[in-house]
Amino acid sequence: MKKSEAIKDNMGLNYPSFWLNAWQEHRNNSLRSRRIKGQDEVNFWNAFAEKMKRWSKEERSISRVQKVLQWIGQQGIQISDMRILDIGAGTGSFAIPFSKAGGQVTALEPAEKLVEILRDNMKGEGVRELSIITDMWEDINPKKEGIEGGFDLVFASLTPAIHDKDTLEKMITCSRKWCFLCEFAGRRRNRVQEELWNEIFMESMPLPEYNIFYPLNYLYSKGYCPSLQLWREQWEEEASGEEAVENLTRHFSLYTKITPEVRRIICDYVAKHLQEGIFREEFQSLLGMTLWNVNDMWGAF
Repeated sequence: MKKSEAIKDNMGLNYPSFWLNAWQEHRNNSLRSRRIKGQDEVNFWNAFAEKMKRWSKEERSISRVQKVLQWIGQQGIQISDMRILDIGAGTGSFAIPFSKAGGQVTALEPAEKLVEILRDNMKGEGVRELSIITDMWEDINPKKEGIEGGFDLVFASLTPAIHDKDTLEKMITCSRKWCFLCEFAGRRRNRVQEELWNEIFMESMPLPEYNIFYPLNYLYSKGYCPSLQLWREQWEEEASGEEAVENLTRHFSLYTKITPEVRRIICDYVAKHLQEGIFREEFQSLLGMTLWNVNDMWGAF
C-alpha cells in the first residue's frame, strides 16, 4: 500500500465518504429497513395524523418547540423577515410560530390529512401568510422550482424527508445562510415494542433509522461548523386494552403480516400488562438538533 493511501485509511473518520458509507450501512440494518416493501409513505402519515394532532397539544411537544426556538435564538438567528422553508411541517408546530414571529414561511407537507390539520391550526392562530407545498421533498428540484438559495433558514425537525446525502444536500442547496436539522440520537426505548418484537420475530429489535450522529459528522467532515444540542425526553401513554391492541397491531403491520398467531401474541401481551383496565407504554428518547451556516466552511480534511 502506498504511504498516501495508508494515511487516508487512518484518517477515514475525517472523510465525508466514511460517514456516508456508515450512514448507509446503518440505514440498511435499521428498523425502517424491515418495513414491508411497497408501503406508501404518505398514506402512513395520513393514518398517523390524528395522533400527531393530539401529540402536538401535549406539554412535551410544546416544550420541545420552545426548546428549539430558544436554542435557535441563542445562536443569533432572528426569525423576523426571514424566508423560511419548513420541510415536513406536519401540523405546523414550527411553521406557525415562525410565521407569528414575522417569518415568511413556506411549509412543505405531502400528507393531505396533516395539511388539513395545518390549515385548521393556521386559522385558529390567525395565521394567513403561510405558503404550503404538498410535494414530497425527494421530488423537489430546487433549480426547476426556483427555490435554489431562496431561503434564509431551511428547517427540518423529526421528518423522514431528510434521510440520506441527497436529501440533506438539497437542504443546503435551498439555503442562502442557515440550515437546521433535528433527529433522534441513538436508540428510542419502548419496552413494550421491544418485548413484543422479540416474541414475534425471536430477535432483538433493530435500531431506528434516524440518528443525528451521521449527518452531523458528514457535515463536519465536509468542512461545515455545525452546532449541536442534545436533550432527553420521557413520557407515558395510556390506552384501554382494545385501543392498545389496535395501536400495536397497526404498528407491527408495518413489519409483518398480521396473522392470527401474531394478533394472539399482541392480545396476550396486552391482557397480561393491563392494570385496572389501563395499558401503559413508556417512551424514552435522546434527541439532537444541529444548526450550520452554509457559507461558513473552514475547509475539509
